[in-house]
Amino acid sequence: LHLFTYETELLEGVVLPLLFHVAQDKDPDVRCRAVQLLVSILNDSAPQWAPSILAIINTVFQKGLDVAATTKTGEELKLSGSKAAVFGLTSLLRSKLFSSSDVSAQIYQLIVTYLLQQYEENCFVP
Repeated sequence: LHLFTYETELLEGVVLPLLFHVAQDKDPDVRCRAVQLLVSILNDSAPQWAPSILAIINTVFQKGLDVAATTKTGEELKLSGSKAAVFGLTSLLRSKLFSSSDVSAQIYQLIVTYLLQQYEENCFVP
């Protein structure tokens, strides 16, 4: 397993402390982009960081990720940041499936838990 130079220092000292409270941010776009960043980091980092990163993603999922956007024609459209996050996690699951079974299981559990919550609340729009 190849650890990037300064990975530990960057994640422990900068990234995780900065994004630890991102779920409390009032701007759903910030929460959505933070989850996208965390998914990207998790894709490239050592498996030891998975529990911390997935815990942050889970707290953001509990808060919600829906964002509003405007189309080229000026229409307001509700984009689901949750969908983007789930698609990102699904892609991450595929990439980690055979390399790290513990991380894959945690990602899978997070996706399933979130989707079940959305179906129970009737919030999920396919």
